[in-house]
Amino acid sequence: MCGRITLTRPNFESIATELNVEPMNYRGMPIHEPHYNIAPTDTVPILTLADGQRHISPMSWGTLLKNKRGTVINWRSESFPPQAPRCGVITDGFYEWGGPKTARQPNWFHRPDHGLLILAGLWKMQKQRNGTFVQAFVILTTRANSLMAIHDRMPVVLEASRLDEWMDPKAADTVPRAMLKPAPDDWLVADPASPLVNSVKNDGLELLGSLLD
Repeated sequence: MCGRITLTRPNFESIATELNVEPMNYRGMPIHEPHYNIAPTDTVPILTLADGQRHISPMSWGTLLKNKRGTVINWRSESFPPQAPRCGVITDGFYEWGGPKTARQPNWFHRPDHGLLILAGLWKMQKQRNGTFVQAFVILTTRANSLMAIHDRMPVVLEASRLDEWMDPKAADTVPRAMLKPAPDDWLVADPASPLVNSVKNDGLELLGSLLD
């Protein structure tokens, strides 16, 4: 399960530079501000590949499925549909909760060097209930690694050097399937975050504080 993510970069320029995206390939994005508690239905910058070039586009987190009520935000990688368009969900961390139900403790999983963390995703053009269309995405999950002992699932974390292989629509089915596995334990670290994360209404630096230093 992955229900909250972070993207604390100050602007799109820094994100694009880190991901080698040309400025012309992220025009039209809304003004970016740091976010410390991104939740389903929020708009998130998503990495895609078209004609061999990387693009960043705004997409809504969660999709509607026929015969299902509510919004689907995660998709089990074991039932990964290879024909679905693939994308990279741009984050610098995600939350998972531990502890008793009466005192749930959010833990922030991120790279030790605080680099961007790209999660495997699927996207599509989604018809909304009001008849309009938006680009929507879901995050793929796999079994948890040892670091994620507080939960049995974790998002699929993509290796930076293989992002284009994942997003390439011409790649053989075996290529993306091979990436749908738990991240090595040393790819991430986990730190206790502020309980303020428990409410989607909170989205400020105080949620992570010194963890970003």
